[in-house]
Order: sequence, then C-alpha cells, then structure tokens
Amino acid sequence: MTVALVLADEADAGLRGQLAALGVHQVGAAERTGPGLLTVAAAARAAGERVLVCDGDDAVPEEILVRLLRAGGTAAFTGLRAPAPRTALSCETPAARSGGGALVVDTPDLDALAGAAESLAAAPVAPAAVGALLGELTRRGVIIQVLDAG
Repeated sequence: MTVALVLADEADAGLRGQLAALGVHQVGAAERTGPGLLTVAAAARAAGERVLVCDGDDAVPEEILVRLLRAGGTAAFTGLRAPAPRTALSCETPAARSGGGALVVDTPDLDALAGAAESLAAAPVAPAAVGALLGELTRRGVIIQVLDAG
C-alpha cells in the first residue's frame, strides 16, 4: 500500500482514480511551497508505509507510475523525457521535454523525507518541485533509483 501527496491545489479526479487503480489507498493534495512541504513532512511521519509525492502540474505517465510503485526502495522520475526526434523539416536541435516529476519514498527513508521537507519549507524561498526534495534526500544520504521516461 502507498499514500500519495500531489503537489497541487487539488488532486484532480482523474489522477485520484488512476492512483487508486494502481493500489494507492489514500491521495491528498498539498501546496507546492512551504506549507505544502510541511504537509509532506507530516505525512511522512504519520504514514508508516511508502509515500508517493508527485507534481500536479504535468501528469506523470501511467507507465512511469507503475514502474515507480513496483520499484524496490526509494525511486524517482524527474520528469525529463527523451528529446523529440529531429525531422527533416525541423532545424531545431532536439531538447529534453519536461513532464511531471514523482518520488516514491520507502518506509526506511520516511524520516529523511520528513526532515528534507521541513528543511526546504524553512528556506527563505521554499523550492516547489519534486527535484528539490530529491536533492535534499540525496544530501541526507538516501539512495534514490532514478527512472527515465523510456
């Protein structure tokens, strides 16, 4: 079982349904900045089971959510997708496209998640992305398996 927090004003019904179908039994929404990060910290301390944190701006593809939820340990998807292929009609250099980010934190790492979220929330300008949590968890020694979009 997993608890999920969506960093958005409100987790839309489609995402809630998608997460429920994947075995997530509780879905909540939290602001993207300071107060939301404190909500992440509180959830990490109270959950007693894995916690999924995802960006609510861009939907995380279902196949990525499945891979994250099946991954052992703490795992993340940073939201970067492979570059779009260059076509004969395009002169632009392909660039990595951004998508939603998500992080599944395994139970042994929940204290580190709570501390990381509290630390980020206390910053003068609290960062708002899953990437900031990843950086803080790494700084605290948490090993994170990073999944790519492929």
